[in-house]
Order: sequence, then structure tokens, then C-alpha cells
Amino acid sequence: MKKCLVLLLLINTACFAQKFDLTLHLIKDSTYYLDSKSAMSIEQNIDNEHKQTINLVSSGTVSHKVLAVHDTVYDVEVMYRSLKMHVEIPGVSNTDISSDDKNPQNIVTKIIRVMLNKPFNMQITNTGKILSVQNMDKIYDGMFDEFPQATDVQRAQFKAQMQQAFGEKSLRGSFQETFAMIPKKKIGINEKWNSTNRIESIISLKYLTTYALTAVNNGTYIIHGSATVRDNGTPEYKPYSNNRLLRIADVNGTSVTDLRLDRKTGWPVSSAVTKNIKCTGYMKDNTGHVSTATMVITGEVSVVGKY
Repeated sequence: MKKCLVLLLLINTACFAQKFDLTLHLIKDSTYYLDSKSAMSIEQNIDNEHKQTINLVSSGTVSHKVLAVHDTVYDVEVMYRSLKMHVEIPGVSNTDISSDDKNPQNIVTKIIRVMLNKPFNMQITNTGKILSVQNMDKIYDGMFDEFPQATDVQRAQFKAQMQQAFGEKSLRGSFQETFAMIPKKKIGINEKWNSTNRIESIISLKYLTTYALTAVNNGTYIIHGSATVRDNGTPEYKPYSNNRLLRIADVNGTSVTDLRLDRKTGWPVSSAVTKNIKCTGYMKDNTGHVSTATMVITGEVSVVGKY
């Protein structure tokens, strides 16, 4: 009996001490997919007089084809396959945008459809770090053919807004949220590591995350991450809409991630992120007047991967 107990103890100790390679192992000419869904709520109090809630629900499918493998770096061709968004301001408006909508009268949807199936490029390391997102201008080609009556000013404003949402810096940060930056070394059960991720869009954020490999089962690595969210550098005014500028500052929040990676490829099987962020927005109009809004942003983002 004692020998059996000692044997079980040795087996458990060996399993606990085992180290695992969590890095990506992608194959050239193979295509990997990510289906994402996001539900966000923004509660804002403008000048302590007007309270408003904005609910955003979005989803999309993105393909990633591996064009080349350079030691520890992958050259990837990325394309949007579908995009959907629902924007609700209770008591004010409801807006639905879907790349599946083929109604010729829906101009915004027609513009979104132009973005589909247009390749741009990304470089990602085998540890999940996004090095670059390039050739984003390709997805804007032909975008304004749908409303030739638009003025040069309107085109410039719309393109600036699209670049903030789908530009290199914004996409680099949003893609990085899906890929936990994995250490180069092998990781044991319950072993922790830290990473820093910066997201640039209307709001500039810095995520300081502590990850841990919590389990290995069913062909997947189970990873849990807990992050603090702060301002990324000194907040600046950025173009927003209708000649207005927006500056987001005083960021203070948290983010929790539960991630499953495929043991064979390292590709995300699923990812669930919960965010809770407080900040202050400063809106400047073309007269120089500044409105202040305290904001609470909460939401969940889920991603399912396949290949």
C-alpha cells in the first residue's frame, strides 16, 4: 500500500513538474479562422447634466493565411469575411450594420461590404506578439464609389474615422487581445508570466497582464489572465466626428481573460474577455468649447478559433 501511495505521489509530482511549449506552430499555406463577438455598454454622464447609455454589439469572421515562415515569425495574409454591428442608444436610436445586408439603399452597409475579402498583411511571432499590420489602405479601395456625391471633406472625415476603427494601430491592439503573449520558455502548470499590450484607437490603453497556465486537458492549454488597464502615455485629442475632437483620460480598469489554445498548433480555440473600465472623455467642438463626460465601459468579448 505504501509503495502504491509513493508511486502515485511520484506520478503527480512528475505531471506537476512537466513543462509545456505554448508557442504557435502554424503551417505555411494553411488558413486559420477567428470568429469574434463583442457586447459593450458605455454609460456616460455629460457635464453632470445628461446621462446616456450606448450599447454596442458586434461580430465578425477573420481569416489568416500563412504566407511564409521565417524561423519564429509568420507572414500572414488577413481578410475580413463578415462584419456586423448593432448600435443602440435607448430612447434615441437603433442602428444595424451587416455585411450580409444586400439592400442597395443601405449606404453604410454597402461601404462595409467593400472591406470584405480584401487582403492585408500581418506579422506575428510564434509567441503571439503582433509585430505589424500593413497595407490597410487596400480595404478602403472603392469605398467611396457608393456615394460619389460626398464632398472631399466628408470623405476625409469618414476615412479618418474608419482608420481609427480599422487602422494599423487599432487592429494591431485588437488582434493582440486575442493572442496572449506567450513566453519563449516552456511553462509548467500554475506557472505565471507577465505581458504588456497597448491599444491605440479613439482611446489609448495599456494592459498589464499576469497570465497563468492553469490546466492541460482535451488537447488544449487552459490559460487565465488578469490585467490592470491604464492610460497609454499622455492622452491627446483625436478626430472624432463632425469636426469634433475627443480626448480620453483618467483611465482605470480591469480585464479578465480565459483562453484555450490548441496543443497542436497553439491557435486559440476560444477566448473570453471581460472588461470594466472607468475614464473621462473631453469633447471639443469647432468653437473650442469642451464638454466633459465621466464614462463607465463594461463588456465581454468572445472568440472562437478553427483551422
